[in-house]
Amino acid sequence: MKTYEVPTKLSWEGERRGKVVVDGKAALEIAAPPEFKGPNGVWSPEDLFVAALESCLMLTFISLCEDKGLELVSYTSTASGRLEKSPAGLSFGWVVISPVIEACGPEEETLQLIHKANELCMVRRSVSCQVAIYPEVTQGRARS
Repeated sequence: MKTYEVPTKLSWEGERRGKVVVDGKAALEIAAPPEFKGPNGVWSPEDLFVAALESCLMLTFISLCEDKGLELVSYTSTASGRLEKSPAGLSFGWVVISPVIEACGPEEETLQLIHKANELCMVRRSVSCQVAIYPEVTQGRARS
């Protein structure tokens, strides 16, 4: 089995802020969300968690489209995650992702691929909360 590591570096920047660095990539300022006494306008771990699920779904779907020869015209999505309190503390109870997809192919094939992407998404398979998708698919016209 092929494996690889994802190394990151984190440094505290004071208060409830930090900076994440990955070699060869722009640094990312992170902070606690405003609900937990963090500043407005800064990415939080909660934002990154939802964004990781949402972006993994999209990238997995694009890969499946390429493999099947399905031409993708556009893809956008919105996502929302809910933090819930349990005896163990706060955790994500669920994340909902709503992709809007325009593709040049049968709607049923596109729907099958987005649902398969949700099953195959590595980040989704790595979390314990529920991840639901509610796709909207429209028929696109091939690019010239």
